[in-house]
Amino acid sequence: MTEHDTGRRAVGRLALLAAGQVFVVLVGAGILVAAAADGSAYGVLFGVLLTGLGVVSLAATVLETSRRGSTGAVVGRSPAGAPATVLPRAGWVPAVTAGFLVVLAGCALAAAAVAVGRDDLVVAIVLLAIGGVLATYLAFVVRGRMPAGGVYLAADGVTNVKDGATWRVGWDDIAGVVPGEPLAVVLRDGARPVRSSTAPPGWRGEVRAPDGTLGVQTRYLSDDAATLAFVLLAYRDRPDLRSQLGTQASVDWEILRQGS
Repeated sequence: MTEHDTGRRAVGRLALLAAGQVFVVLVGAGILVAAAADGSAYGVLFGVLLTGLGVVSLAATVLETSRRGSTGAVVGRSPAGAPATVLPRAGWVPAVTAGFLVVLAGCALAAAAVAVGRDDLVVAIVLLAIGGVLATYLAFVVRGRMPAGGVYLAADGVTNVKDGATWRVGWDDIAGVVPGEPLAVVLRDGARPVRSSTAPPGWRGEVRAPDGTLGVQTRYLSDDAATLAFVLLAYRDRPDLRSQLGTQASVDWEILRQGS
């Protein structure tokens, strides 16, 4: 299957991405050292910013590479508490998000302090506002309000949770599914998904998608996009099999294939 079908990035693409991230780390470290020698506080912070972002993004790429294989579905419960077959999203995703926010918020707040010391009050206020917003986002991640989530298949429908954004749609509301990254769940005319969010205002956790379509980020799920698309269509077309969702039988996709 192609990279588009699986939603997984190819090894070659990940290697190029990692090389670029290493380059950013080296450039950032170089700027940091040079700025420290020149006594430039802003330069040091810019170097820290580049180095930090490079390190966190490189860690995310390494983790993504280690998760290329399928780990399969597990038995669990939907956010509403119903028995569900779950394709969890990688548990390290919130930690990576937190890492980016720590670097961004920390550098913004430190730069605000430097601006105050130089009597650049307007700059300080702007940087303080940016740092404050980012720190608020970080607090939500730390408090578990923006969990890794995943896709939950229950007898009454499908729920997707990502970065604190949740949508749920009934099986009969699904008109089609297009695998890829992101995976597209095409809705029947008039279908109205139920949405909720535990993320802070201004944070967009849900995948952007055209009207009448719901997006699912599949890159970090425990199974690939092609498998998820097949399973969604199979359960949509076989209402008699939905009662097995949330049981051990549903975890074995081969059983579903034989019954579809």
